[in-house]
This record gives sequence, C-alpha cells and structure tokens, in this order.
Amino acid sequence: MASLNFPRDYTGGDSDQPLIRFTSRKMTSGTNILALELGPALDSIYLPIPPEGVSTSYKQGWDEQELNALQAGMSSFLSKVRGASGPVIPVDDFSSGGTPSGTETTGGVGADEVMAGFGASVLNKLGVAAFTHKSAQQSVVSYSGPQYRDHTFAFQLRPKNSQDSWMIDQIVNTFLLTSSPNLVGKNEIMRLYEVPAVWEIDFLPNKGLFSLAAAALTSLDVKYGGEKFATFKDGGRPTQVDISLAFK
Repeated sequence: MASLNFPRDYTGGDSDQPLIRFTSRKMTSGTNILALELGPALDSIYLPIPPEGVSTSYKQGWDEQELNALQAGMSSFLSKVRGASGPVIPVDDFSSGGTPSGTETTGGVGADEVMAGFGASVLNKLGVAAFTHKSAQQSVVSYSGPQYRDHTFAFQLRPKNSQDSWMIDQIVNTFLLTSSPNLVGKNEIMRLYEVPAVWEIDFLPNKGLFSLAAAALTSLDVKYGGEKFATFKDGGRPTQVDISLAFK
C-alpha cells in the first residue's frame, strides 16, 4: 500500500496539524444493493484540512409534483398491484380520470383516501409520503427518502523544492488512476469496464466533525501555477498546484 503525504513531513500521527486521509479500496464481489463490502486498502493520501474548513449537507428527498401527474402515477401503480399474484388490497378505480368516487371497499383502500392529502395509512404502506397545502390543492410535496451527500475539497499545494513537486505529481496520479476504470473487454460495439475504487475519508483528529461513508470520486480538477503562473528556476516545475476533489 502506498502512503503519500503533503507536506512530506506531515503524517497521520501528527497532533498539531489537522489532516484529511483519503484511503482507496476496491468493492468486492459480495457487494450488493443492501451492503457495501470493501477489500484491503490500496493507497492512502494525507492532505492538510483547508483553512476555510470542511462542510457537509444532509439532503432529504422532498419534491413538488403536480397533482394530476401524481394521480396518474398512483393509478398506474394500483393497477399493477391488482395484476400481481397473491393477496392484494382492493381499491376503487380512478384511472379513467374525473373526480374519484369517494367510496371504499370494506377492508380496502378507497380512492378518496388515496387522493385526499395522501394519508399515511395508505402511502406509508407503499413507502411513499406526501401532503398538500390548503392554498395549493393542485400540487403535492412527496418524500422519497434520504439522498446521497456531495462533498468537495479544495487544496492549494505549494511545493518548496523538487521533492515536494514530485510528491504532488504522485498524489494527482494516484487520485486519477485509482478512480479510473480498467478496461476488461471490448469489441466493435461496446467496452466493458471494471468498477473503479471508492474512497474512505477520515479527519485526523475527528472530534466534533462529521463522518463519511465510502464515497466515489466523481471529479478531479487540477490547476497548475497558482493565480499568476510561475515556475521554479531549477527544473521549471510550477510553484503552486491546486487540486479540487468532488465525492458522492
């Protein structure tokens, strides 16, 4: 496993310099939609926490929809429920449009119960929640669950010598290559890629900070030379390299 630090004299054991550690791992064959299984660590990169700090956002899936569109979607869903094998919940049919009948089958779900604010007794059973506002009866706000978080980190790396510049090159190449796919097969009409590695992100120290699950590196941006492009006289390497990372 490669371990890369910038500045080069900073390590994960430093207590005075807050660091971010990025550790890459491959997903194993046991990974599925319910559980993420990761293999051994491939590379670790240590960078100083930016002076402006780090932030996170906890997103929830609240979306506004037109009532007619949602009614049509619910109608289609309930039709599929009726056509499914096994026991089903009898419901009134309002797929033909117009005003729901307002009747209810004993032990089942009536159309008025589905449409009148989408009560929790119906939609919670379906994994959906929604409500309407009295002043906006033509639309609803529906909830679909928690969303994935996006995180960005920006670093301004200023090498002091050629060894520092070499280390920055290694860090950039590691982020790039580890987060890029390997081509495992191709023909005239398609290419087959291996899934890239994901990254575990840790703050050192992490007291009072948020935690992150394994994240995919979705974007790597590199700018050479700083605000005004300049290079070292010895070797001609840029005096500053800015790295921006975006994760999901």
